[in-house]
Amino acid sequence: MADFRKWILALAVLALMVVPASAQQVSCQAAATPTNVRAEGIAELVGETFISCTAGAESRVNIQIFLNTNVTSKIVQSTATAGVDTEALLLVNDNIGTAKQGILTAPQSLVWLDVVLPAGTTNNIRLSNIRANAAGVGAAPGVPNQIFEFISVSGVNVIPVPQAQLTVAFVQDGMTFESSDVDAPFQACIGRTAAEGPAFTLSYTENFAVAFKPQGNDAQVVPGEAYNTESGLTLVGNGIGVASSGTRVFARFSNIPTGVRIWVQTFNVGADATTPTLIANLDTTTGVTTSTSGNFREVAISNGTGTAVWEVELADPFDIDTLEFPVLVTFPTNLQLNVGVAPTQPGRVAGGFSPISTTFVASATAAVPRFIDDSEAVDVFQIAACVTNLLFPYVTNQGGFDTGVAIVNTSLDNATGSSGTPANQPFNTTTQHGVCNVYYFGAMGNGGQLPAPQTTVDIAAGQMVTFALSQGGVAGATSSAASFQGYIIARCNFQYAHGFAFISDVGANEVSHGYLALVIPDRGGSRPASPFGASGEQLVF
Repeated sequence: MADFRKWILALAVLALMVVPASAQQVSCQAAATPTNVRAEGIAELVGETFISCTAGAESRVNIQIFLNTNVTSKIVQSTATAGVDTEALLLVNDNIGTAKQGILTAPQSLVWLDVVLPAGTTNNIRLSNIRANAAGVGAAPGVPNQIFEFISVSGVNVIPVPQAQLTVAFVQDGMTFESSDVDAPFQACIGRTAAEGPAFTLSYTENFAVAFKPQGNDAQVVPGEAYNTESGLTLVGNGIGVASSGTRVFARFSNIPTGVRIWVQTFNVGADATTPTLIANLDTTTGVTTSTSGNFREVAISNGTGTAVWEVELADPFDIDTLEFPVLVTFPTNLQLNVGVAPTQPGRVAGGFSPISTTFVASATAAVPRFIDDSEAVDVFQIAACVTNLLFPYVTNQGGFDTGVAIVNTSLDNATGSSGTPANQPFNTTTQHGVCNVYYFGAMGNGGQLPAPQTTVDIAAGQMVTFALSQGGVAGATSSAASFQGYIIARCNFQYAHGFAFISDVGANEVSHGYLALVIPDRGGSRPASPFGASGEQLVF
């Protein structure tokens, strides 16, 4: 009986010693290395998370994280699970050969199942390649907003993790876009060529270091290495961690008149480019034509809009970088504006990160990185119509008087206009042409309605049109100026218009008078060299 009692006691002690491995005590601590992310970014790499767990015996746990914004790590499906596998990786003791893919369980949550913790040691767990929708958090003035991560570790029971809420990213605006503008409007009748050089320059400046990053590649296999690229920790051959491209920036042109061509510099010419520590080249797959002018490439314009995109191929992670791209604006002489004779709406440009996306969740196909469009267009140039406004201050076809009017286009002043004149004399003006719109202000002798505006034929350089009020005004007009008295304004679609009026009793038998038309400054300001800001020639007095 005594021996039996001894065996009972020995078995009881053994039972206390043999506890299932899953019931062994596991203790964990967590920390993170927060990083700066772009507030415009939808798929931003947040800082890595480190979980240090100690187990008395080999243990199996599940590790889950929750963000305060959507997880946007690329979906890279695996045959190992039936879940939605992503590029987000978990490594135990930095053993990349046994890396686990995170499973997307909800828009804001990832889980790594059945993580084995070897016995009798401290197991260092690294969570990498977690991408987040920073645009969903947004930037704030002053202190940046934050992306928070909440950690859950569970085995048979939930395992408490001190510091289970971590900051993994600081969210701030990634870039400032600026563009110089043209001081004075271009003139439609004069034209511009590439030889005249850039019209303005686009500038993209980081708001923090490494806002601009190259793509990286699938050789980024060292855990903890600071690659400073758009790609994260990679696994060779399956696309895990590899970004779609380096940082890209776009320029979206709008309000471009028909006939105007836009050319952009194909590479960064900013101060950093001379080192070179910052390289960005034009992406020729994004709506840019194959026509080139030196180091410039033409932007395809459709319905007044067109876009150019550049990709960062090298950037200095220890500097605030600026990308600069000059822009050419060209158009032919005597450009026919499609907005009548008034100045065009300013040509505009907006700049920001590219590509633009509205996919705010994890995706297998959406680009990484990708961004919201928070750009604002700014005016960069204007093309003003070439016009001259002629004022005939008094004309009449009443009381037995009549007025004859002549309008001449004097833009022909070189050797082709006269015999024996030396070539290119006296001014070699660019020839222009266009119609004149004639407006009547005053009263009709019969009390009738004023004539509707009348339009002349196209007046070629060196040519003129004449008309008399008694004949109804401009030839072919649908309204009549017979019996009108008052003043006339003729707005001509070329710069060098001059006018003459001749008033007489019919037949000029007793009274006659002639005068030159005055030139009214053009509010379009297409000739700012004039003290009045006018595009037409001015009388000096």
